[in-house]
Amino acid sequence: MKTRKILNKLEIVGYILYFVILFIERFLAILISPRMNGDYNVDATNPFALTTYIITVTSIVASLVFMPFFIRLIKGLFSKEEHQIDYKILAISSMVILVSGMMHTNFTLAPIQFVSYGFLIAAMILKVIYSIKFEESNKLHSIVSVIYLTCYAMSIPVAYISHMNNGLQIPFYISTLLAVFILLPLYGIMFYKFATNKGITSFNPIYVICMIVLCGLTVGFKFVEEINYFVMIFMIVTSVIYLILCLPIFLKLRKLNNR
Repeated sequence: MKTRKILNKLEIVGYILYFVILFIERFLAILISPRMNGDYNVDATNPFALTTYIITVTSIVASLVFMPFFIRLIKGLFSKEEHQIDYKILAISSMVILVSGMMHTNFTLAPIQFVSYGFLIAAMILKVIYSIKFEESNKLHSIVSVIYLTCYAMSIPVAYISHMNNGLQIPFYISTLLAVFILLPLYGIMFYKFATNKGITSFNPIYVICMIVLCGLTVGFKFVEEINYFVMIFMIVTSVIYLILCLPIFLKLRKLNNR
């Protein structure tokens, strides 16, 4: 019982630190970026940069709606019993604040962002340990789930400026924003499935197909200017992981469900 409570509390800590660190970094970006010179100057001559700021501010403000939920999480840390996490609200709030993390600005502390993502990944790993130990979850399926979710999240491109000719800029910007606003909700759905299904996510091929198409378009349109190696590598890695590990699990589970 003591181990259950410890894992539960540590998982909560991971989610709280993810939210707090990313919120602070993005809030600082809004305060400091307009005072800096760079590609992301907020003015009428740079509509894409203006769009990223509007989305970032909207994301930050929207995330404030979920503060009562995180206050309950903090209170749950000090309760004597396990705290029942509302994973539906957690998934939604996590994706709402993550939208701002996908918007590049003049002031962006990428290492700090990765620290916040690290706490989210750590919380998911703790959920896997909890599920395997106390919920009799399938060990392989849970481990594959957290690896797949991590790589999938890393494949989602950040919306950033381009200096290509206008003929390619617009398709690039559209594909990047579509990738953010389609793949993040899909990731949120998979995370919710993972959190509420004993640490096992959905291995539906639709999710990975959407990732390949949208990330492929983003990388492809940017190819003439520079190669986004980070997105390209994780797009490939995620696809390989899905084909080798996730697809066989999906087919096996579907066969069992059809019996």
